[in-house]
Amino acid sequence: MIKIFKIFKKNLSNLLFIFFIIVFSIFIFNNQDELIDLFNFNFLNLFLLSIFFLIIYLIKTKLNQYIYSTKNIDMSFNETLKLIINSTAGNLSTPFSLGTGYKFHYLKKTYGLTYTQNLNINIYYSLFTNLIFILIILITTFINYIYVDSIFINFIYLWLLVFLSGIVILYASSKDYKFKYFKVLNSFSLNSLNLSGPKIIRLFCLTILLISVNIVSHVYLFNLLNIQINNLQIISFVCISGLANIIKFTPGNFGINESLLIISNLYHGLVAVHVIMVSLIFRFFSWINILIFYIILNIQKSKN
Repeated sequence: MIKIFKIFKKNLSNLLFIFFIIVFSIFIFNNQDELIDLFNFNFLNLFLLSIFFLIIYLIKTKLNQYIYSTKNIDMSFNETLKLIINSTAGNLSTPFSLGTGYKFHYLKKTYGLTYTQNLNINIYYSLFTNLIFILIILITTFINYIYVDSIFINFIYLWLLVFLSGIVILYASSKDYKFKYFKVLNSFSLNSLNLSGPKIIRLFCLTILLISVNIVSHVYLFNLLNIQINNLQIISFVCISGLANIIKFTPGNFGINESLLIISNLYHGLVAVHVIMVSLIFRFFSWINILIFYIILNIQKSKN
């Protein structure tokens, strides 16, 4: 029995991925008429969607440059872009964000950044980003409570509690602690990062810009698909999708992201088929743009 449990635990990610593939395959087969819009894009539509994704990757690259500058690592834009493309490709194709593991290994090998230091940076930036998502959702929840339905009052308290908890964690982590028995925890402090006011402002502005471009790309896609959804619902959709990325069991968080979005349809009003449709399109364009960047970087490398 213990042996069976260990095998199940070891293969949990693969089992989840296979399960979601089967479920989504059945779903797509039963909703072929609804999903036919996936093939109704013309070349101009495809080109403009690709532009949105190109911009998103470029912003992520600049963002990562600033993030790793907190450890006095000065990477060129091209080097950072290549690192982001490789790690994203790994995350989309392997479970448990193994692409992030590749990024950790590269930075340790090239710049001597230890896994603990890298994890420290990623934990705090993830907390920082998710607090922004939660704050935006809190604002949209309040607006929904005023103009849509009084049921949202319950969610206001929930999101406010989560947001304040995150603030408390950030404040507590700004203090220096000296653990006697768990010395590795001494490295997990905001004070270990080379943060300054201007750097924090730049990180905040780039994060907001990244979220904004993501929202605009969703607005454009929903209009193409003739899906009736207002801007407030789109903002909620994007932020909930961002929060869903905390859980990373399957390649590209496949299945988990879609499931959480379907469950939270009170916020965006989309039926399951529309959530799946949008997810498939965005995943497709993620891979297309990764291939575009691979071609560009390889051409540039061959010229050099």
